[in-house]
Amino acid sequence: MSSSLRDELHSLIDSLPEESLLEIYISLWQYKEDEEKELNEEAKKEVQESRYQRR
Repeated sequence: MSSSLRDELHSLIDSLPEESLLEIYISLWQYKEDEEKELNEEAKKEVQESRYQRR
């Protein structure tokens, strides 16, 4: 990300009301948790498949 774009994003974020920032934070946190859950499920499947192939 270029420096000017980063600066623009920070300015935009800083200009938002606190309620909006909280909503954004919650949404990002939920997205992160969903991504981690999906990665864990994929890893579990890969482990199960490799165990099955070794038999």
